[in-house]
Amino acid sequence: MASTAQDSTKTPEKMDSQLHKAVREGKIELLTSIMEGKSPPDLTLCLTPQKNTALHIAVRFGHQNIVKKMIQLQPSLISQPNSKGDTPLHMAARAGHLSLTKLLTPTSEEGALSGELGSAALRMKNMDGSTAFHEALKRGHEKVALHLVSFDQRMCELARDVNLTGESPLYLAAEAGLEEVVTKMIDKGNFSSEGPQRQTPLHIAVIKGRLGVVKILVRRASYSIQEVDDFGKTALHYASTIGQYDEIETRREILILLLQAGPSLAYVSDKNGDYPLLIATTRGPFAAVKIILDHCPDSAELVDQKGHNALHRAVIKKNDGVLKYLINRPEFKKLINERDFDGNTPMHLAAMTNNNEIVKLLLQYEGINLAATNREGLTAMDICGYKMKQHTNRDELRIHGAVPGRHQWHEQLFLPLPPPPSPPSPPPPPERPIHGVSVHPSPLPLPPSLQGIKISSDMKSVVNTLSIVTALVATITFAAAFTVPGGYRNDGPYEGEPVFIRKVALKVFLFSDTLAFSSSMAATVLLVYASAMAEDGLLFKTVLRKVFLCIRSCSSCNDNCIYNWCVCIGAERKLVAGDYSYITGLCCPTLCCLMFNVEITKRYIRKGGQRGSWCLLCVVLCLMLKSRSDTTGKESKEGVGV
Repeated sequence: MASTAQDSTKTPEKMDSQLHKAVREGKIELLTSIMEGKSPPDLTLCLTPQKNTALHIAVRFGHQNIVKKMIQLQPSLISQPNSKGDTPLHMAARAGHLSLTKLLTPTSEEGALSGELGSAALRMKNMDGSTAFHEALKRGHEKVALHLVSFDQRMCELARDVNLTGESPLYLAAEAGLEEVVTKMIDKGNFSSEGPQRQTPLHIAVIKGRLGVVKILVRRASYSIQEVDDFGKTALHYASTIGQYDEIETRREILILLLQAGPSLAYVSDKNGDYPLLIATTRGPFAAVKIILDHCPDSAELVDQKGHNALHRAVIKKNDGVLKYLINRPEFKKLINERDFDGNTPMHLAAMTNNNEIVKLLLQYEGINLAATNREGLTAMDICGYKMKQHTNRDELRIHGAVPGRHQWHEQLFLPLPPPPSPPSPPPPPERPIHGVSVHPSPLPLPPSLQGIKISSDMKSVVNTLSIVTALVATITFAAAFTVPGGYRNDGPYEGEPVFIRKVALKVFLFSDTLAFSSSMAATVLLVYASAMAEDGLLFKTVLRKVFLCIRSCSSCNDNCIYNWCVCIGAERKLVAGDYSYITGLCCPTLCCLMFNVEITKRYIRKGGQRGSWCLLCVVLCLMLKSRSDTTGKESKEGVGV
């Protein structure tokens, strides 16, 4: 070993072409002549660009006589790695050459130095952290793996080695289905069962369908049945997906074996809340569902994090074969109308997925409840006919007696849906006396306000048409304010004044024009916000508040326009038209809000807002009457002066 350390300080040299040819082509005579020449090369220093020695090359090409000769010439080549950390033993084990593996693992009887170097090569790891034992197990070379197991009494140390990908030898043996290797390693004991993502050898044996290995592990290492991986899955979770593989019969046996060994595994959920039955319903044929229900019939009541049982899952995944089997089992006869956490029954979900075959299949069951509503108050008929426009499913439901729910007319009339029924609230806590004074607890919070509704696709064209009409009316009424009937005076002291300024008809015209302009603008704003609410799902209450502000803005603009018009026709007459303008601007938005949201009106009244509104309206009326009387007095004085 001292000579080896001394040789390691020497500079490596490029391998001679004749030496490379001899070990590559297996020419033992050429190799002998090179090594018996005048200046034989140092085989430990003759390297390729990847730092492969002549022994690496001989093993790669499988020349047994060359390998044997080179070990005799230079035993230290057995444990010399290349640039990737692979020794010749790694290459032999990876290729499955049993004879070369035996040559590279000499026993102490063949020489103390050779035996020591063979043991060292067996424990060496490459860049992946794998030993030669790992390499043999990865490729499924059982004979090579059995030889390495029985080679050294210290094999128990190798059984605990885990490579950089987290794979232990037992895990790799289970993955490859090497039953004899698994048995010997368990017999030796003191082994590691680690795998990637905390999977056990039983996990990988079930995934790969290694029935023999599963039997050994269930019998000899039964504790691994309860172990879970990083996803919270046991081996039974993976065994429930037998529909994804070809060896159905083998995987059925594995599923039965696990259920017999640990029936409680059927009630263990993973981190996603999925149980083996739900996984089988989603990904497997009804054979897996049948096996689980036969062993654990009460697992039919298990639900996931959304409240979906096996029936819900079968409908969502459109697995009509499993659904047909489930509705015929007695465990699911009382679950055909079971609701999930959103209140949806299997029929609701079938309508949402727009699957006519599943809808027909559910309608064949006599106990189906077509009048059931979800948390939104919608029946399956509502979802098919008015929310998703599924005419085929709607007709099927109508033939079987289904009727629309109570929310149909709300949607057609653009009215807000009534709030869903809230769960019964707990009784209020008793009064808490503080310093002799009875203090009532704070009231319970009110239920959520009116929900935003979506305009159906058939009504969007109506909304667009009405928006154009109302905008056109607003334009016409705005222009009419400047083209008054009778025109304007062209001469005299009142030049520029409307001819019919003192006529009652002109005042009625101005009032009607202002009211028409304000109403059309309010209608336009309401339609625009109704379209935005349908697209964005805004709350009706929030939209209505914004509409109120927009109507007030439109009314203010209208007031300014009329006021400026009055200034143009004469300052003495501006109060006459302005009175009507301000009355309209104050009354129209208030009346619109009272008509379009009864709920807000009720709350507004409860808060005492009605009293303030009436007071404000009375003040405005008084000011209007006062200005009217002032204007009349001025007119009478002018008449007397004339």
